[in-house]
Amino acid sequence: MQVVPFLVGAHPGMLGHLVVAGFDDLPSIVYLDTAAAGQIVETPSVVDQVGLTWEALRSEALPRAASRDLMAKIAEDRWT
Repeated sequence: MQVVPFLVGAHPGMLGHLVVAGFDDLPSIVYLDTAAAGQIVETPSVVDQVGLTWEALRSEALPRAASRDLMAKIAEDRWT
């Protein structure tokens, strides 16, 4: 899990939850969570588009260790 800092501002991840599932011997699929319902999509053009969105989010996110430390700090500040 990686955190996209608030200071980044608006970004594609704010549109809803997504999961990219890649497989060794099968094409990738995506799960998109919308306000109405979740859906699994296998259409290659959509999978590619979501993959680009995922990579854009990762480029804005804090590194894993920094994300972990931030989440731990927030949890400590709010729940202790």
